[in-house]
Amino acid sequence: MSGYIFLHRKLMNNPIWKDKPFCKSAAWIDLLMRANWKQSKILIGNTDISVERGEILNSIMELGNAWGWSRKKVSSFLDYLEKGNMVGQKRNNKFTLITICNYDTYNDVNLLIEHQKNINGTSTAHQKNINGTSKEHQKNTSNNIKNSKESKEGEESKEGELVFAEKTQKPKKQSTEIFFKESEFFLFENFENKFKNTPYEIYNLKFYYEVILNWSENGNKRKDWFATAKNFMLNDIKEKKAVLKNDNLINSNSNSINNNSNSKNKSSYAGLTRMAQEEYRYRYGNGNHDK
Repeated sequence: MSGYIFLHRKLMNNPIWKDKPFCKSAAWIDLLMRANWKQSKILIGNTDISVERGEILNSIMELGNAWGWSRKKVSSFLDYLEKGNMVGQKRNNKFTLITICNYDTYNDVNLLIEHQKNINGTSTAHQKNINGTSKEHQKNTSNNIKNSKESKEGEESKEGELVFAEKTQKPKKQSTEIFFKESEFFLFENFENKFKNTPYEIYNLKFYYEVILNWSENGNKRKDWFATAKNFMLNDIKEKKAVLKNDNLINSNSNSINNNSNSKNKSSYAGLTRMAQEEYRYRYGNGNHDK
């Protein structure tokens, strides 16, 4: 079987997911969802521990409580995954650092962008069909009005004027709020092109695209998503936390605490879906952010 699905971390809050004990498959998926989507630091005692993208900092006891397993069973399972080159692990008496091997295979933002292109293409074709049907319907309606007018010659002029008004009146455009995925900017290429040759093109458009997408998926609609995107950036500029195009968001070469200081920084957009979700929660909390 080939292909993929996008698995949201909200699954971990579902009562079904909390049914214990876990099977091995569920435990493996749980590790993927626990893994960092970007580098972060966790305070252990009086020491800041750097946890890289694709890494998990947990204790054996904590994983056992989450899965409904004994500590021995958790340790045995992690050893099994390590032998299969699925994870790497480093343990001490305080915590276990687990590294997901080939993490980008499971969390690649490029797959999301390609998926959005396919959805947008289908939506465009569907809209063309709707427009074609609407034009045909309008043509038939106009013919019916014309025939009705001709059949009522000799009636009062006021009635004729009403028929004429019905024929020529143009429908009023309605300005309604829509979700981001329903707008033209849901296709990232349109979103990026809209900002070209503007002062906003110096900012990390892929990052703000993901932040806005996640914000909209929380139930937020807008009439003008281009203006909303600019407001997100302006708000971050005002608070001095705007993300520039060349900002190094992810340290993609470091896979453990020991080699962190020797790693070379490389900008990467892989995993922006989860990164934007976490960044959004960090900046704006769980409530709606009025734009």
